[in-house]
This record gives sequence, C-alpha cells and structure tokens, in this order.
Amino acid sequence: MWSIGPAPGRLGWVAWTAAVAAAAICLPARLEGQYGVKLGVSIAAQNNPGVEEGTRTGFAAGISFPLRPSRVFQIQPEALYVEKGWEGGSEPRLQYLEVPLFLRLNAPVRSFVPYLLGGPSISFRIACNQLVGDCPNDSRKVDYGVGLSGGVRFGGVLGVTAEGRYTWGLRDVDRVDPGLDAETRALLLMVGVEF
Repeated sequence: MWSIGPAPGRLGWVAWTAAVAAAAICLPARLEGQYGVKLGVSIAAQNNPGVEEGTRTGFAAGISFPLRPSRVFQIQPEALYVEKGWEGGSEPRLQYLEVPLFLRLNAPVRSFVPYLLGGPSISFRIACNQLVGDCPNDSRKVDYGVGLSGGVRFGGVLGVTAEGRYTWGLRDVDRVDPGLDAETRALLLMVGVEF
C-alpha cells in the first residue's frame, strides 16, 4: 500500500523551507554535473536501548543534484528510495522516500576527490509490511533525521563515487507502545556515477 501520509509538522515545514531557499540560492550557481545516480545496500535497525532487535538488510537507490558554488563547497539535495526496519518482534519492513539536503565538502587531489556530506533529511513512508499483522494505523508516516557521510569520487566530467552514510531518525515512528521509542537507524553503502 502506497501512502505519503499527513502533512509534516512544524519541524518538517522548516526543513522544506530551508531546502527550497537553498535551491533558489544555488540554482544560478555553476553545476559540477547535471546529476548523479547511486545504489547500494541499507543495513537498518531501531534505536531502543530496552529492546533487543536485529538489523534488516535492504536496498537503497536514488539521484543527487550536486550544486557547486565553489570547488570545495557544495549543496547537494537528493531523493532516495531506502528500505528500513528491524528484525525481531513484529519485524516491520519500512520503505521510504528520503529527501536529504546535504552540505558537501570536497578535498580535491590530483586523481580523486574525497568528500564529506552532512545535513538534515525528511522521509516519507511509502510502504510498510510486518511479519505479524498489518502496520498500525497510528504509526508515523513522516520521519525527520540527520545524516553523515564520507566518500570518494574518481574521474573528471564522468565521475564514479563510493560512499558510506549513517542516518539517524529523530522521531518515534512506531507510537504503539508507550515508553518504547522506535527511531530508525541505517547504514547505507552505495556506489554511483555523477554526470
């Protein structure tokens, strides 16, 4: 079942306003490339110290739009499909459209470019399945978070990237058991191409 869910709250509107403002400022800027595509794996879990849960391995893929105000500094909006969830209990299998707005710092050297990415993201749950029963109606369909990533880019106009990213969800996406938080966590390992 595909569902974007309710409109985001105050924090969501702040994130969206910041994303639109950054895009408006950077669109006239010189582009390093038209876009990038990336794909890889997602190793996801939940942050709940009181519950022993395992990780769930899923798929991640998406596009990025690296805008370059300078050679070293970039603003990089993205749109990613990411599978999350955890093993144990009801074993929810969550699928998100994740929209990060990252700051990117490049360290150009002669043959490759190491880089760091970091910033906020907003995630819209597009599907949810559970091993036992249906996903609860009161589970959250919008998640906010932050991500931190490190990677390397090889090549010139056509560049190949390899990247590792860790994302922290900042909302309890479950809301079923009082006192038990279920905030998403995910390690993304991705490769890509920037055009």
